[in-house]
Amino acid sequence: MDLYVSVGYAVLLFIGGLVGYATAGSIPSLIMGSVAALLFCICGVGMMQGRNPARVTALICALLLMAFFGYRFALTTRFFPGGFMAIASLLFAFFLSKRRKAN
Repeated sequence: MDLYVSVGYAVLLFIGGLVGYATAGSIPSLIMGSVAALLFCICGVGMMQGRNPARVTALICALLLMAFFGYRFALTTRFFPGGFMAIASLLFAFFLSKRRKAN
């Protein structure tokens, strides 16, 4: 299940990067969305194999993304993409922390 949730979050990040590039021509959005998606896919595979460093890495990155998108939401007060991605990151971090305690 960890792999599916991690890859789902990665797809969300990748699509967000594509949308940022398509709507605003933002190359940094495209690059960071792709890099973050790849990182979370790799972490998902690591979590599937039972490697705790992969879970910790994914949790830290999700919390950093939550802070980043929360900051962006506070600046713009627009729900999408900042607020939406902050909530998605929070939910993913919550999922990872609960799954860690269950193991």
